[in-house]
Amino acid sequence: MPLTWECLSRVTHVDQALFEQMRRAGCKRIFFGIESGDANVLKEMKKGITPDQARAAVEACVAAGIKAAGFFMVGYLGETTDSLIRSINFSSSLPLDYVSYTIAYPLPGTGFYDRVHERRQKGEWHKVRHNRLLFNTDFSENKLRAAILKGAIQHRLNKLHLRPAARVFELATNPLLRVLR
Repeated sequence: MPLTWECLSRVTHVDQALFEQMRRAGCKRIFFGIESGDANVLKEMKKGITPDQARAAVEACVAAGIKAAGFFMVGYLGETTDSLIRSINFSSSLPLDYVSYTIAYPLPGTGFYDRVHERRQKGEWHKVRHNRLLFNTDFSENKLRAAILKGAIQHRLNKLHLRPAARVFELATNPLLRVLR
């Protein structure tokens, strides 16, 4: 029985030849930490990637016969309603087999934690076990949850090959996200 495996990767450390070798070695899925589909938010995160690099890596991965998965965050510092919509629409346009959206979580010891330390909401962070907003931002937790739901539905419609329905849903829900606080 052949060995199969999955892994995590940055979008900048891979190419078509590597994906093909990985597939031959039994790789079935690669999880990419894309985080955002907006160039300015990626810059704010200091990710060192662009949406174009993310798209190229995901498309090359899928072309090599490996399933691609993507992790995205919403509510990062500097995020605007427009960048949030761009990110959700970008993620649903990629040929991802699986997508995960989470509210940005500032882990202690990270640069992000240091940056939002002054904006922390009251409570015991170390006891939080849910996808919750833990710092004061321009968005409500409800708006971020609506964005996550929007992205998950758009992704599912695309995965079911219902692209026209996904596009109608996208166009209908973009204005709703704009009016949510």
